Amino acid sequence: MSKKDTRTIAYIFNEMDPSEEVEFLRELENNSNLLIEVETLRNVNGQFNNLPKMDPPKHIVKSVQDFAKNQKKNTLTKHSPPLYLAVAAVIVIG
Repeated sequence: MSKKDTRTIAYIFNEMDPSEEVEFLRELENNSNLLIEVETLRNVNGQFNNLPKMDPPKHIVKSVQDFAKNQKKNTLTKHSPPLYLAVAAVIVIG
């Protein structure tokens, strides 16, 4: 995903610095397609925020924890942060 592709997401989540936001707002005023994209993503984000909170099934949590432990044992000399981030993402999403 290029930086241009992520600007709308950064805008919706208030992750732009002030100068980026000013530039984005100018573009938003002149680009109806961009405005539609922003409004659509706001709507989707609102729908995600309205989903009920649920705990992941215990067997999945245990499976992810066991997988992480085994990976740690198998990679004592190697470091693979992307794997740990993926496992963390599974836990958070679950």
